[in-house]
Amino acid sequence: MKLVVNLKMVKSNIIIFLLVFLISLGVVSALDCTSVGCDNNNVCYNYGELLEANSNLYCDSNGSFVAQKNIGAVCSNNFECSSGYCLSDRCANVSNILSQYASLFANLSALASGPCSASPGCLNTSSLANAHNLTNLCSGTQLGYVCYQCNENYNWTGSSCTKMNCTSSPGCLNKSSLDNSYKIDRVCPTNYQCFSCDSSYAWNSSSSACEYYPDSSGVVGGGYARVLTNAELTNGFTGELRLGWVYKFYFLGTYYYITVTSLSSNQMTIRITPRTKTLTFNIGEEKKVDLNNDDTYDLSIKLNSIQNRIASVTLKFISESINNPLLNTGNPPDDTTPIEVNNDESSEGLITIIVVIVIAIIIILIIIALIFLFRSRRNLQTQ
Repeated sequence: MKLVVNLKMVKSNIIIFLLVFLISLGVVSALDCTSVGCDNNNVCYNYGELLEANSNLYCDSNGSFVAQKNIGAVCSNNFECSSGYCLSDRCANVSNILSQYASLFANLSALASGPCSASPGCLNTSSLANAHNLTNLCSGTQLGYVCYQCNENYNWTGSSCTKMNCTSSPGCLNKSSLDNSYKIDRVCPTNYQCFSCDSSYAWNSSSSACEYYPDSSGVVGGGYARVLTNAELTNGFTGELRLGWVYKFYFLGTYYYITVTSLSSNQMTIRITPRTKTLTFNIGEEKKVDLNNDDTYDLSIKLNSIQNRIASVTLKFISESINNPLLNTGNPPDDTTPIEVNNDESSEGLITIIVVIVIAIIIILIIIALIFLFRSRRNLQTQ
């Protein structure tokens, strides 16, 4: 009996112990949650944590959930504010702050750009057709004004930005494209477009083309396409030439210019200055030039080919006597190769030769006469 009673008492004690242990766990758990945050339906939240992602309730340091504060309310932490930002102990609207900073930077940029001096300038409108905004500053009395400038190819006419008339060269043409030029968005008649020649090109009305002029004179062929070095010409230079292009080179103290004055699909004409010479070439033809009129060929020029109005030419310094056929291995001058001849110098040389011959004949006659006279006297003495 005593053993049975003891077993019952042991079981009761175990049950009571388990109940006390479970109750203790619950109490400890509840105490641990409230010591680090807030409890909501047996879910523990840390201090500053929102009750839900989109909720405006946060866990306060007193262990309860508190509603977030509005803009301007006193705060210590960001989570206390509905905006999520606590600046200078006040709940702040960060978007307003950013816009204020943007406005400040815009004003600083405008101040750095200087006053608005564009056309049309400061206008009290939020938009203007065919114009763009500038960062330049409008005066303090022009609050809400914007500095405007008309777009390229537009002029301010007093009330609007209006497209300009085509005043470039060649101007309005009834074609869709033009070599060595670009189109400008300006006013032209219907089906016409405004063209302007590219940089280093000028409009030649006689050939109706934009032709090369490398200098700033505006005259077609007024400059040079390239300066050729003595080394290039000594070794032989092959390059391209277009209508109006110029090669410039130095020879024996003088600069010479080779200008393309005419160019077709199978023929090229050039002008060499100074001591102007004009030469016409067919494809594959080579000619030699006496640059300084010293009876010596100084330069050979060959037209290799013509493709798309671009000529391939080869130039080379040579030194070949015009009067010695053994040294002249190239094409002899003919009627199609204009080589300047100084007629005065030729006449003077011929006269000199004639005078020398006459003097020589006279001297020979005098010698013969003296010999004859000497022999006659000798014969008289012997008799």
